[in-house]
Amino acid sequence: MKNFITKKYRVIYFKGIRLLMLSILLILTFQLFATSKLHVETQKDNLSWKIGIDSELINAGLNRIGNDVIFISGFEPVPIILAFTANPTIINAGDSTALTWELSNNATECIKSGDWSGTAAFTNGIHGETISNIMVDSTYQLQCSNNFGESRLISVQVSVINSGQPPILTLSANPTTVNSGGSSTITWTLANDATTCTKSGDWTGVFTGSAVTNGSHSLLVENITSNSTFNLVCVNSTGSSPSRTATVLVNNGSPNCANQPPILNGDEDFTIKLIPGVPFGQPGSPSDPATYDGTYDDIAPGSGWPGILGTASFFNLTSNKYIAMQFVTDNTNAIARLVFTTPGNGQGPPSTATTVAISECPGDFTTHLNQSRCLRVGGAVPNLRWSQNPNTNALTHCILEKNKIYYLNIVHSNSIADGYSTTGCTSTNCGGIFSHTDEQN
Repeated sequence: MKNFITKKYRVIYFKGIRLLMLSILLILTFQLFATSKLHVETQKDNLSWKIGIDSELINAGLNRIGNDVIFISGFEPVPIILAFTANPTIINAGDSTALTWELSNNATECIKSGDWSGTAAFTNGIHGETISNIMVDSTYQLQCSNNFGESRLISVQVSVINSGQPPILTLSANPTTVNSGGSSTITWTLANDATTCTKSGDWTGVFTGSAVTNGSHSLLVENITSNSTFNLVCVNSTGSSPSRTATVLVNNGSPNCANQPPILNGDEDFTIKLIPGVPFGQPGSPSDPATYDGTYDDIAPGSGWPGILGTASFFNLTSNKYIAMQFVTDNTNAIARLVFTTPGNGQGPPSTATTVAISECPGDFTTHLNQSRCLRVGGAVPNLRWSQNPNTNALTHCILEKNKIYYLNIVHSNSIADGYSTTGCTSTNCGGIFSHTDEQN
């Protein structure tokens, strides 16, 4: 037996030792490595050992010469990722981190995975890449290979602690249909560190503290006796989420509004509120409208439907948008006429066409309770007669049920043929004035 050095590995030349004996000798030798794992493969006239040292693999190649002579041709290592780091690992949303990796053992390819992709620099030494505009918690993975095998898959994580964005809010109800007196669980899910959430519609008040932490929250609403709408909007130091709505219907109540889609692709105007007497250009004037929450009470005088009879309500509606003011009828036999009058300078220019409808669904100008009198298509000043008295003639009045949710829908158009896309408002915004006249006998 002869010993000599090839490259940086010791090569042992054997003569006259059979293959089986050499295998046993090598197995015993490699037992000296506490972390080694030995695997023997036979392929035609070659043997190869894969030996793991410190969890990395190197290859030992055996060649046969004739029938009796075998020698070890050397060891070749698979790539090793010596280090893979991110700096910093905790950032604000939109910030960057620097990824750095160090390689040895002659990789021929490095593959990115997780929240980055493609190939990475693979030569021996230190490499780096900057990841920018990170908005959410991210994981970056790296694995390298050469002709002799693959390295371990290495990961680093980067956490985002401050979103720098308004809250992300989802809202849902389960179930969405109940029997009268039933219950539904309202669930809201938050991200981006909301500080408060404000309720409106059929629940009121403000959520704070543990109810606005990131994650999922829920509240059981009991004794639902009429169709109910639950609105929620959340804020943080950056801004506000969009207002979200969950609706719970009572059996034998409102139909599914998904079957009665709104006009104009649902482009509802929430900038309609005016404050009478406020100079043009100030909050509450047409160029800078006051905040409007989507309810009839927020526009009309007094409280509840129809408010104070004979008193005017003002609005300024954007061209090619609609209003859907939610209201709830009371328990009386009220009967009245909804009358529109020409707006003045304080409300904005008049429209040449205005349509008004009462429906169980927002933005619905098609079904309108399946009553012809619940839709009035007109010029600048239409009017609509309505009654909560079930004995009223439906040929003259729009009949409304008591203690029920409806929407007063208004659009500056009378073009039914094109879905009210052709507007009667020749300006960016047009004003409106309406009031209710008592028709009780």
